[in-house]
Amino acid sequence: AANVNGLKLAWSYHTGLPHAFEASPVIVDGTMYVSTPLNHVVALDAATGQKKWEYAAKLGQTIHCCGPVNRGLAVYGGRVYMGQLDGKLVALDAANGNVVWSVEVGSPKEGYALNGPPVAVDGKVITGVSGGEYGIRGYVTAYDAASGRQVWRFYTIPSPEEGGWWGTWSTTDAFGTTVHKDR
Repeated sequence: AANVNGLKLAWSYHTGLPHAFEASPVIVDGTMYVSTPLNHVVALDAATGQKKWEYAAKLGQTIHCCGPVNRGLAVYGGRVYMGQLDGKLVALDAANGNVVWSVEVGSPKEGYALNGPPVAVDGKVITGVSGGEYGIRGYVTAYDAASGRQVWRFYTIPSPEEGGWWGTWSTTDAFGTTVHKDR
């Protein structure tokens, strides 16, 4: 409170992308990594705002309900990890932005996209999928941070064989009416 009147703008950076930003930057060792709409990643010198590199995803088919947003990235082991609107998880070299590996987590043809930030821990990159509004079967998947090889997948929605699917649900609403039966 004593020095707030002395705060002033140190620098600003303009991406040139006219879409909504929904991610906080990540700063590691003096570099600020910013994920933007349309799956760009910009690496900036955190002290000066000078651009070090930029990755602009060459997106394939995409599907998204609420704009081409990205909600964040993870920095781990010298790499930057980002989920893309075309259903891919990409690993970038943190020093230069070059693609180290890219894997398809879910197909946009089936309604999948990635727009949430992945989590990187213990040699793994963990990401969920988007697309509930398109009827996808949700899951969370872990990938080896070094190679991009899938380590495990956990489905948040059961398969029809596991039960709990539309065809087997029945419940009663507040008026005593059975809903979701015989769907």
